[in-house]
Amino acid sequence: MRFRLWAISVFCCVKMTKKAPQPIGPRRSLSRRVAKANPLPVLYIFSEGKVTEPEYISSFYRDCCKVRRIALAPIIKGAGVPMTLVEKCIAKKTDLLRESRMDRLDKDSYIWAVFDVDEHPKLDEAIALAARNGIHCAVSNPCIEIWGLMHISQFERPSTRKQAQVELARQMPGYHHDDSPVFPWNLCFKNVGRAIQNSMTVMQRRKDEGMDFPRGNPTSSFHELLNAIQGDESQEKK
Repeated sequence: MRFRLWAISVFCCVKMTKKAPQPIGPRRSLSRRVAKANPLPVLYIFSEGKVTEPEYISSFYRDCCKVRRIALAPIIKGAGVPMTLVEKCIAKKTDLLRESRMDRLDKDSYIWAVFDVDEHPKLDEAIALAARNGIHCAVSNPCIEIWGLMHISQFERPSTRKQAQVELARQMPGYHHDDSPVFPWNLCFKNVGRAIQNSMTVMQRRKDEGMDFPRGNPTSSFHELLNAIQGDESQEKK
């Protein structure tokens, strides 16, 4: 009798230790799937200026682009005269194409050259070369100080580079081409919209006078770069 009770006890224990049957069907992971964020298009800028333009662009991107549609790559500063700038832009585009194994940079990047008309050699050739290779240019005639002046008024007096620098120092407290070549951002931030509108108006007037970009003095297409930084949908992406 004792042997029989012991055998029954062992049998019940073994039966209870067997694994419960698993449900039939696909297994579900308990971990949440992390959605992959689409990378933003990247904007590359090669600037003739070492301070004025890079400082302004960085401040604009930080404070005026709350919704980021574009990723701003580190700005290449003091990159040379217009022809050198354009050649560097083309080299960058070639590298990006090679890395992406694509035949075009559709919605992947913008590449901009930022420079002055000043008295640079081969200006027309540089702009034509940029156009043939899908490189965008933000050009100020005679210099970037014209863009600074647009924050204050529709500046339309033909000027040399030196004259424009002196005029901006007079109208924009805190700016000096040699001692403090940075546009005071607190003033510019409040007047970016005005500067864009003034610049567009002045460019159109020069065009109506028969002076196509960038030969009209004074003019600046710097506002077109700002539109690209903001991710303007009408901006052609190449």
